Amino acid sequence: MPMNIADAEKKLSEGLRRAGMKKTQPRMLTLRAFLNVKKPVSHYELLTAAKQYDISISYHTVMRTMEVMLSCGLARQVAKAEERRHNERPRFFPVEAACPHVQLVCRECGAVIDHQPEPEQSASEGQPGAA
Repeated sequence: MPMNIADAEKKLSEGLRRAGMKKTQPRMLTLRAFLNVKKPVSHYELLTAAKQYDISISYHTVMRTMEVMLSCGLARQVAKAEERRHNERPRFFPVEAACPHVQLVCRECGAVIDHQPEPEQSASEGQPGAA
């Protein structure tokens, strides 16, 4: 289940306050764009998505907002910088507590593959003679 936008905005507002930053419309729109992505995104991809809401949103706003989203637990980085090749951009993914989501990162080429775990079977399913 995706994170509730109101809860995410509250969490981001608290993170911005702790970081000494103001809550602004471009930052809130960046969060909204981020929560609507369906795959891990780079800063540039998030900028493109955020500009769908407001063309004036800057790259630096996206970068700074992402740093706060990482620090307050709204986002996570797919692969740490030391695990990436020098020409790859970091990719970020919204944290959704209720949604099990695993990403596999190839150690050779750095490709990221989304993996959705199979729904768990109940203890009686799959047992011989179970009704």
